[in-house]
Amino acid sequence: MKFFRSPLSVLLIILSLSCSTNNLDEDTNTIIGNWKLISLKLEHEYDFNNDDIYSNDLFDESDCWRNTILIFNEDGTGILNSGYTFSITASGYFACYEIDSTVFDWTQEDDIIIVDFGNLRSRYAIQGKQLTTVTPMNEIAEMIIGPNETDNLTSVYIKQ
Repeated sequence: MKFFRSPLSVLLIILSLSCSTNNLDEDTNTIIGNWKLISLKLEHEYDFNNDDIYSNDLFDESDCWRNTILIFNEDGTGILNSGYTFSITASGYFACYEIDSTVFDWTQEDDIIIVDFGNLRSRYAIQGKQLTTVTPMNEIAEMIIGPNETDNLTSVYIKQ
């Protein structure tokens, strides 16, 4: 009994076995490029903009971060372009301040990106075209809610 009738049949079988769906999606977790901030959410709701509407979504409370972009370069460096930063006033409201871009170094360990801003290191989880980090915001929680309160800020970026 002959299983292979021609050299062409053998070639087709070899080619079909060598193909993999992994090859189709090689750059799914590639960090290189621009990442736009699309979500900033705290665990607790606050009224930072003094409109009497409490929200855990900082995009609802301020336009400070609407144009924030993280740029990851191939050489392990990057730039945070936000245009603004903020501080919390004594009365618990936002004040936005214009700032320059911030440079950083980064490394990748599997699906974790470690971003080093010099005085702050953050861990970002990459999943496909989404980048997420959780930052403790305990000082804000203690100042507004009360002593020993905690809160976390979840930031989500989408690859552009």
